[in-house]
Amino acid sequence: ATKRLQLQREHSEAEERMLFPQALAVFKPSDWAALAGRFKTADDPLFGEHGGERFRLLYDYIMREAAGQ
Repeated sequence: ATKRLQLQREHSEAEERMLFPQALAVFKPSDWAALAGRFKTADDPLFGEHGGERFRLLYDYIMREAAGQ
């Protein structure tokens, strides 16, 4: 699980460092509008309106793993 968390963290950091800045530099408002229409809106399963206690154990586990406990 620790390796998976590390891989996910590295992936997210690469998006923040390379992908998103490039998209902001290149995309026009019409590009963003076209993209927005192609994605389904989804509630965040952990922190969204319908999350709550259902994912509490998973959240606690992930936080312990991330802290190396």
